Amino acid sequence: MAATTQNNGGLMESSGNPALNLAAFQKAEQQGGTSDAKLTTLSVYLRAGLLLLVMIIAAIFGWSQTEVFSIGNQQVVDIPPATWCISMIAFIVAMVGIFAYKAAAVVGFIYMLCQGFVIGVVCRAYAVEYDGIVAQAIVVTLAIFLGMLILYSTKIIKVTPGFVSAIVVAMSGLLLGYFVIWLLSLFDPRIGVLFFTNTPIGIGLAVFIVVLAALSLAPDFKFIEMVAASGAPSYMAWYAAFGLVLGIIWLFVSVLRLLALSRR
Repeated sequence: MAATTQNNGGLMESSGNPALNLAAFQKAEQQGGTSDAKLTTLSVYLRAGLLLLVMIIAAIFGWSQTEVFSIGNQQVVDIPPATWCISMIAFIVAMVGIFAYKAAAVVGFIYMLCQGFVIGVVCRAYAVEYDGIVAQAIVVTLAIFLGMLILYSTKIIKVTPGFVSAIVVAMSGLLLGYFVIWLLSLFDPRIGVLFFTNTPIGIGLAVFIVVLAALSLAPDFKFIEMVAASGAPSYMAWYAAFGLVLGIIWLFVSVLRLLALSRR
């Protein structure tokens, strides 16, 4: 995560979201020259909605390709063999998308198709074990997103450099914590069970991740608003939309996991 500072124009160098950083927008403006077509916040949200629609269609397909059969009294999910390969492709495309801002539209659609398929498979597996959990996760995610957007728009939540720095530090600490837990689990598997199952600590960690994912949306809103005001070229709307959707996906997956732990 890049450190959050202010440049002379008052723009944050990073929102904490790796796909939303000032350097990419500055390069786009320098390489693209001056153009009458400029990025707007509305264009970003419309493109984000289109990317989410593509992801939903891909998720429905992934769901349909995931078979469920019964062994005795237990239902077993047969995950499509291609899921792991598609998941790896989605990860690689996401990494490419963070830097290939000129190809953000193409990269965004490819990522949504791959990630959507994987999410559809995962949702199908959760739905078999927990009836109605996917619908609940969608409603909760939508409610959190709209709630954060309202809180930001009404200035109830003010995105200051300190606020964004706290988000960046928390995300960095979370990544470091995951690595340490994984490392310790190699020597004692009970540590992984303690943090990643429905123990009080595990549920507490899941709640923390959902809260962090929700709060991280506010800096994204702020960053998009500021690059729009700075006159960023219109094609960068796809790049900004891609970054915003990454945050929404993280929130949805975190909510889904929290609901599963709470119902287990």
